[in-house]
Amino acid sequence: GNYTMGSPLAILNPFGTGSNGLYLYFGTSNPTQVQYTVSVEDDAIPDYTAWANNAGEDGYSRVQEFLLIGLVPGMENTVTLTAYNRQGQEAQSATFTIDMPEATSGYDVTLETVAGDSTQALSNGLYYAMGIGGQYGYTFFYDNDGVLRYEMVLEGYGLDRILFDGDELITCVSSSKLGRINGLGQVTQVIDLEGYDLHHDIGMGADGELL
Repeated sequence: GNYTMGSPLAILNPFGTGSNGLYLYFGTSNPTQVQYTVSVEDDAIPDYTAWANNAGEDGYSRVQEFLLIGLVPGMENTVTLTAYNRQGQEAQSATFTIDMPEATSGYDVTLETVAGDSTQALSNGLYYAMGIGGQYGYTFFYDNDGVLRYEMVLEGYGLDRILFDGDELITCVSSSKLGRINGLGQVTQVIDLEGYDLHHDIGMGADGELL
């Protein structure tokens, strides 16, 4: 279809691997980079801004296909998309709202945070929480403010490690199965351990083999 920024193809959790991951696909008339901001009407939850994980060789593309993460479960989310051209100028923008269902796991959407003594600024990333008692089958990604931005859905096992291989990640999805997942949340390879169970860690060997 002729999907545009104002009328994109949007599918919530299309591959069943992230309950609040939104797949977006649309085209732009010229090569652009896309930034998005997620906001909710809750003063305790700040806006979440990130760049779309989709780009050409120089960081720009006419086809935008990416997984938008950051949507807050159980709330109405407002998403603003902004496309920038190679000159760093805003080329176009669009805004839409989405009523998000509650977290699949029922786990806390916001965590209590305590300010520490360090004066060093936090990196702009996500912390992933694993091994939480009673929450097998999920891994939770929280931002610097303790807000759940991504709920990864597994097959009933406590995730022990995430390995990165290029633009894909490898992780355990059950006690006897590993999965390779791309940036869209799509499983591109399933590795069956053929009668063995994990206990506990996985890692990459010197020659790129999976241990």
